Amino acid sequence: MDIGPIKEIALGIARGLSHLHMNYILHRDIKPDNVLLVGNQSRRPIITDFGLAVNLQGKPEGARYVCRSIGPDHGYSFLLVMQY
Repeated sequence: MDIGPIKEIALGIARGLSHLHMNYILHRDIKPDNVLLVGNQSRRPIITDFGLAVNLQGKPEGARYVCRSIGPDHGYSFLLVMQY
């Protein structure tokens, strides 16, 4: 099995998140349902659904944001606390 395309998709998602973070945006809901793959040969990931996103620009230094998983019915559970 060639994992090259999988690595390229993961790298594309990481680049997208890095771009958001450099622009002070936290997505807060990254999951497979919120990533579209476009293109015929090279499957380019597009991050979607910014309904829970937070723009940190202008927020006080040290502000905290809490993200929780949707629930254990999705097979994962986590608590993420980010401090800006």
